[in-house]
Amino acid sequence: MTSDLEPFRIYSASAGSGKTYTLTREYLRLLLGGRGGQPFREILAITFTNKAVGELKNRILDSLEAFAATRTDQERPSLFRDLQADLGTDRETLARRSARVLQEILHNYAFFDVSTIDKFNHRILRTFSRDLQLPAGFEVVLDSDALLERAVDNLIMQAGEAPELTRVLIDFALEKSADDRSWDIGRDLAETGKLLFNENHAAYLKTFDGKGISDFLRLREKLAGGQAACKARLLELTAEILAEIEGNGLETTDFHAGYFPKFIQKIHDGDFDQDFDAAWKRDFADRPLYSKSNKEAPREILDRLHPAFIGKFEEIRTLVLHRAFLKNAYTNCAPFTVLGLLQLELKRIEQAESLLPVAKFNSIISEELADQPAPYIYERLGEKYRHYFIDEFQDTSELQWKNLVPLIGNALEGEDEQGQRGSLVLVGDAKQAIYRWRGGYAEQFLGLIRGPGNPFSVQAKGYELPVNYRSCETIVRFNNDFFSELSQKLSNPDYERLFRDGNRQLPNSRDPGLVEIGFLHADPPDREAAYLDRTVEILARLRQAGYAYGSVCVLTRRRRDGVVLSERLLAEGIPVISSETLLLKNHPAVAFLIDLLHFLEEPEDRNHRFGILSFLAPDGVETHSWIHRHLEDTGRLLRQEWSFFASEMALKPAYDILETAIRQFRLGEESEAYLFALLEYALEAARHGDVSLGTFLEYWESKKDKLSIAAPESPDALRLMTIHSAKGLEFPVVIFPFADSSIYAEKNPKLWVPVDPGTYCGFSYLQINSRREVEAYGEMEAALYREERGKLELDAYNVLYVAHTRAVEALFVLTGPMTEKEVAEPRRYTDLYRQYLKHLGKWDGNTTTYSFGRLGQGRAVAETAGRDPLAFAYSSRESAQLHIVTQSGRLWDSPLETAKKYGNTLHLALSMIRTAGDLPGVVPRLIGEGLVPDGQRGPLENTLRQIVGHPELSPYFREGPEIYNERGIILRNKVILRPDRLVVDGGSAVVIDYKTALPAASHRDQVQAYAGAVSEMGLRLERALLVYISDNGIKIETL
Repeated sequence: MTSDLEPFRIYSASAGSGKTYTLTREYLRLLLGGRGGQPFREILAITFTNKAVGELKNRILDSLEAFAATRTDQERPSLFRDLQADLGTDRETLARRSARVLQEILHNYAFFDVSTIDKFNHRILRTFSRDLQLPAGFEVVLDSDALLERAVDNLIMQAGEAPELTRVLIDFALEKSADDRSWDIGRDLAETGKLLFNENHAAYLKTFDGKGISDFLRLREKLAGGQAACKARLLELTAEILAEIEGNGLETTDFHAGYFPKFIQKIHDGDFDQDFDAAWKRDFADRPLYSKSNKEAPREILDRLHPAFIGKFEEIRTLVLHRAFLKNAYTNCAPFTVLGLLQLELKRIEQAESLLPVAKFNSIISEELADQPAPYIYERLGEKYRHYFIDEFQDTSELQWKNLVPLIGNALEGEDEQGQRGSLVLVGDAKQAIYRWRGGYAEQFLGLIRGPGNPFSVQAKGYELPVNYRSCETIVRFNNDFFSELSQKLSNPDYERLFRDGNRQLPNSRDPGLVEIGFLHADPPDREAAYLDRTVEILARLRQAGYAYGSVCVLTRRRRDGVVLSERLLAEGIPVISSETLLLKNHPAVAFLIDLLHFLEEPEDRNHRFGILSFLAPDGVETHSWIHRHLEDTGRLLRQEWSFFASEMALKPAYDILETAIRQFRLGEESEAYLFALLEYALEAARHGDVSLGTFLEYWESKKDKLSIAAPESPDALRLMTIHSAKGLEFPVVIFPFADSSIYAEKNPKLWVPVDPGTYCGFSYLQINSRREVEAYGEMEAALYREERGKLELDAYNVLYVAHTRAVEALFVLTGPMTEKEVAEPRRYTDLYRQYLKHLGKWDGNTTTYSFGRLGQGRAVAETAGRDPLAFAYSSRESAQLHIVTQSGRLWDSPLETAKKYGNTLHLALSMIRTAGDLPGVVPRLIGEGLVPDGQRGPLENTLRQIVGHPELSPYFREGPEIYNERGIILRNKVILRPDRLVVDGGSAVVIDYKTALPAASHRDQVQAYAGAVSEMGLRLERALLVYISDNGIKIETL
């Protein structure tokens, strides 16, 4: 690599080939080139995840720090030596430049631009928000599904008010019901609505612009009318043929196997869903109607009728297939009928709440800013980038690339004041493109590498990174041979070339390593259980070989397979970190808190009571009996044993309830990450000002299947993740069970078919279901179907490639039964493994396990750096130093809010008074902190004087005794009680609790709990006072 590399460089980086090292080297080459100034201000590095951004930033900064500390040639890291060769400079100069650049970056960190593509787009949209008529403070929506559900619900709610919409929705529901499908149309509308956020469908949906319900209704009538016409003509033709057969005295047995008359009769009876795959149908014109072995057949009559039957048969074929196309299109048409209204409803919600889905970033920039000159965009951004780096380019969508091209072209094709051109470095691997469903476009990367897709006048120079630095030799050579051999199975020549030429990696490690392909035994009665058993067996072997669980990652293609694996491994006592174990809803403490919230919202619901009691049941008791005993008086149990007062808690915000519950039930001693996350989500649910319990529970129910914590660092816990989640990661050992996925599996596959607008009411594209029959619709549809099949093949191979290339030392694959039927064309991963082993001459129908290389000795997983446990902190009002004015202030005029605010303020003021001498300074302090309006000074001071000077209370505000205001008392069961005031004088104590609400039995229970706690402390209880404070004065109850 030289210092005058081409300005446009593309690196094909197969798995483990040092992609991040190359990116860092290229970036540092620009930083340390000796041009002076702050070159990082002119560099934009783009990748696709926040984690990748963090890794690249850390790699750059760590390298600069290490370079700056290099004092001798022996200390030089390999990257340092490479950069010396690139730049032709000596050690001292490079170290000095590194120190200077590192200091410049740290002092100007905001200009160190390593960013995700979405974050960069967000900057552009913020900058141009006024031009685009976006709200200045718009909020980015990451979960477009939740937004879509709201829009669908709102749209359905309009049924009955808008006649056209009502008719469409009712007709759609009836059609679904008639087809034996659920009449619930919400799911269909939501699925269609998702297309609005999917770049893969944007160009086709654009052709719907300006079309309303009436246009779609006309199209549906056209499609329905076409089906009816086909049906009528089919019945006419089949009636004619059957009449000819009967009129000529022919019987079914006169025809070859009776195929033809039976087929005609089926259609005449209304069974129009016929295929034409059978050999006799394909060759109908070339074969006689009778069997040559049938000597009794009236051959003369059949030969005479055959020419007429040929014409009618071909017309029947055309009609059946055309009707199938029309029916297919009609089925998909109904949800599109209201797509325009759905889009309008989404826009209304977005505008009303100042929302902008992240999925719309690319389309907005493309439509509104693509034609703006690059210098103008740079000027508005306040930056002028000259050098671009794009990582994981194979996952870049067409729209993302299109939006970047003008900016990059301006730098790449122009020169700055010093006559220097900008540069572009792309890094990627089309074999690892596994995100087509969200817009990733591997063909774009292939087009740039091979030439025709280059949008710039500057020629691209391609580089291969030939060495695999990740995996042991056996794994590298196995994958090279496996994927090169199987490339022949790909139907698209470009994809075949990709896998044929892209798997020639050289191993860096000479350690042998192991690859093991395991087949299930012949036709196991329970495949799922068989996969689980084999996985557990492999883990036992690895433990015997010295491997820690933390060295192992188990990969699955489907999340569902990961769920059953997690359950089985946990049942075996194997520690597991997985997406399921990281979900908040699956953690016992979180599940208990959610049950508790539901109990506060719905006290009569026995299911939530049962969940609460199951969690709280003490050790050493018979659980079911204990639950049965307390099921009817759960609220009383919570008051007496844990001082959790449900009636009071139900009025508080969700966040406060959760925090109080965590404290009272002592949940903060463990599971901090899950509890912190739950509290974070409680704040998130309340971000628009509604902090109520009901709002949070609605939020939880809609999000609970996605809310999780980040995976913790654990030295000896097995990782269980999907292949998509594991992309970019590596593990000493990888186990890949359930490796029997269908190559052509696709959820609800669709195709967009171009049609004549003149025939189809002005529509130029129709969407149809992608299925085998589409090949028969016509040449164009067949070509589209085959193209889509080719893409599915590539996606399946890419997923398999990613799974195979995560392992460092050992790869275990568990695939389907070895006795499954042999197929010429592979349809499942099992077929690929079987055909590869046959190619090697190793296949033996009696062998279930095939090994390559050998398993080494496991090494202990490095312990993570020790960290002090983070104590769970509470932000309760008695310790709060920061006071935030929220939108709830708008509600203070309501009686409930006024009462709550008054009670809270009075409690706070009393907690600040130890003796009567503290009274004069309390109210001024509260006014100074903004907690009490100056106009309320007089009434509040008057109330406080009445309390402190009350004849029954004044002795407890004198100097001398020990005073504890709002101080916690920890009981033996670790429950914390917090009386408002505890006065201790010698060995005796007085408990005082203030209330501003109406008297209630729960208040007496609460004070009695305080009294019991004081007795447990060894103090003699002198008095327990319940002080009610109201506009009518002060009332004191002695308990």
